[in-house]
Amino acid sequence: MILDGKALTVIQSHSLRHTTQSEWNLPVFSQPLLDYELLNIIEKARVNNLQHFYFQLLNSQEALIGRANAYIALTDFATLESGMPPYLIQVIQNIKKLFPNFLAFNMLECGFFTTLGEGLEVSEPEYKPAAIQAVAQQMENITKSHKVDFLFFRDIPLEAYETYRKILMPMGYLPTLGFPNAVLELKQDNLAGFLKTFNSKERLKLKNSLLFKEKFNIECKTITDYKDLCPQLAKLWKNVYQGSTDYSREYLDEKFFYTCSQVLKKQSEIITFWAEEKLIAFMLNIFNRDEYFVLDWGVDYEFQHYRQANLYRAASVISIEQAMKHKKKRVAFGITNYIPKKLVNATIHPLVYFVKHTNNPLLTYALAVGMKGQIIQPDYGDFWQINPQLNQYQKLDSFIAQEQATLLKRGFFF
Repeated sequence: MILDGKALTVIQSHSLRHTTQSEWNLPVFSQPLLDYELLNIIEKARVNNLQHFYFQLLNSQEALIGRANAYIALTDFATLESGMPPYLIQVIQNIKKLFPNFLAFNMLECGFFTTLGEGLEVSEPEYKPAAIQAVAQQMENITKSHKVDFLFFRDIPLEAYETYRKILMPMGYLPTLGFPNAVLELKQDNLAGFLKTFNSKERLKLKNSLLFKEKFNIECKTITDYKDLCPQLAKLWKNVYQGSTDYSREYLDEKFFYTCSQVLKKQSEIITFWAEEKLIAFMLNIFNRDEYFVLDWGVDYEFQHYRQANLYRAASVISIEQAMKHKKKRVAFGITNYIPKKLVNATIHPLVYFVKHTNNPLLTYALAVGMKGQIIQPDYGDFWQINPQLNQYQKLDSFIAQEQATLLKRGFFF
């Protein structure tokens, strides 16, 4: 096992224009979100004006054995209010009226900005510790030339926790709980077979959600060439963004949807709903390799049958059917709003962040503890039965709290 990050050479780029799709997407790699075309939609659309960093990792024989994605994002931690008491939310909102940048920090993150997934991968498992060490060191170097407050490794699955822990904790990182991902493993190849796996009560709910034509005269179309609809998509997405009480930091505009339509012509589609020839809702999905990702949802809240039609549930079921048609192995539904995702039997996967302040260990501790308290974790349901090898983490909240407290007691920060 290679443990010395110096054994790897890191090539850093600020834009995908500095490499090619064939150079980046080598056959030894498999993480779909790290593929060139999916990363490119965020860069080309200039989402949130991110500063991008792409890492290619070479071994001592100069063979490419790893790749990673990172970016600097301004993050407003005041939006992480789901676990706060109401009085504290009001206090923070009042402060931000006077000081808009209160609790806003520049985060250098290894991960993905608009979806969930591990932002680092290697060709062989034995390279993983060295790759983590090399990327972490490269991120430290970036802080010397860019304004960065915190360093983040996002969306680490529990099966990789110990590997990251052994490398990052000695470097000053602390673990905290992130937003879980809802993932459905596809074991059937058609919707009828999928619906048969539910009991009669739950199956009826899903079937009824597909009766939007009969009940409300709503038409559904799956569209792959949607460039002309981008202004409407941006408007409907903005409705959800402005009306949501859940955490959301990305701001998607018409350019984002247009970029998706052009860069991912054969890897994206929208499930659309129409009433009297007017677009009233959509779900944007992208797909790559074995994965189908439910990316964004937009809706017209003023549509008179919005609540009764339950179009989000309908779009979720139709997305599952589309994933089957594309012969994908799983559907990733993403964060927040977990109840309707559980209804379609998606499993909730816990994810861990490793966080570090650039120069103040006490702020590292404050952020790690604060995020754990603010991000409310859902019921993980059958995750532990499906993954018995991870049962040592079953009391996850107390486990992470103990990890944080143990280091504090040892005087780790002083």
